Amino acid sequence: MVYHNILLQKLDIYGIRGIAQQWFASYIINRQQLVEIDHYDLTTHEIQHKLWEEKIIQFGVPQGSILGPLLFLIYMNDTHTNINDNIRIKLTLFAYDTSILIMGKDMQDINLNLDKINNSILPWFENNRLIINKDKSLALGFHHKLNKHIVFPDIMLKGRQINYVSETTFLRIWLDYNLNWDCHMEKLVVKLILHSMGCFKPCKDLLNEKIN
Repeated sequence: MVYHNILLQKLDIYGIRGIAQQWFASYIINRQQLVEIDHYDLTTHEIQHKLWEEKIIQFGVPQGSILGPLLFLIYMNDTHTNINDNIRIKLTLFAYDTSILIMGKDMQDINLNLDKINNSILPWFENNRLIINKDKSLALGFHHKLNKHIVFPDIMLKGRQINYVSETTFLRIWLDYNLNWDCHMEKLVVKLILHSMGCFKPCKDLLNEKIN
């Protein structure tokens, strides 16, 4: 959750002060939203219109806006401040996703850098009132394809172990453990085939029955 006071403090650090900061404060503080839905009533068998009472948004940035993602990136931008001096830990921020690349010459080195992550980045999330989604967190261990018996260290997050996977997406690119393009190409071919089938579907009514 994005705390408005913390966001305004960060805007001040980046030089957005005075009237400009007051404008941002009026943009995010005391905003209201409501939920409006149409649903089928099983009793009356009619479509009912439901409108909930407006509520003040206490946290977060406006969804679906141009400024929303920008304000969130400003909120997240200082995540890396505690690891700038460590060339074996790289942090990548993209929208609401955070990726951490940990490098090491051996498992002992990787374990050491994992401890540095636990002692720096995780406390940063707590201090900024952000919650890491454990269900969507995963790990991918990169290694040479001939080294099939390598064992990567356990990664614990708040007492819960993060699962290792053999492949995942990063900025819409599929990555696997040995960083070749086979996985990405396979996924792309399947996607193109499904898309092509969808393009032909509207034309089926135009085809001659004998052709079918």
